[in-house]
Amino acid sequence: DLNELNIIFIGQIKSGKSNLINFYLNNSFLKEYKPTIIEKWNAKIYISNILNSINIWEFGGTTNLNSQTFKTIYKNENSIILY
Repeated sequence: DLNELNIIFIGQIKSGKSNLINFYLNNSFLKEYKPTIIEKWNAKIYISNILNSINIWEFGGTTNLNSQTFKTIYKNENSIILY
């Protein structure tokens, strides 16, 4: 069984959330700006020699976040919100 972790990025428009995520996943920055509403990426990484499934969520600055949005994300308690 994989441990499942959620990392949730929330922030203002054009604050660099997509670039930060892209750099982490692909070791490169994006060449052009593309507005984001909601995006989700998946990655598998080892932490302390244990394979983990990481769900990375990005919410654009104009996204209307509500409790249902977070219920969808919080399938488990292993979540980090970055603002």
